[in-house]
Amino acid sequence: MSCIVFYLASCLKQFAAYINYKESLLNALSKKVFVKGFSNT
Repeated sequence: MSCIVFYLASCLKQFAAYINYKESLLNALSKKVFVKGFSNT
């Protein structure tokens, strides 16, 4: 039983890290676009 719980916990950790990574990537991308558009005007 504890084996399954441990497996699920590690899966959740990986999933959270993946979402965190994607969000930071999107943030960096939108910042780049915003700065580009801002410097163009």
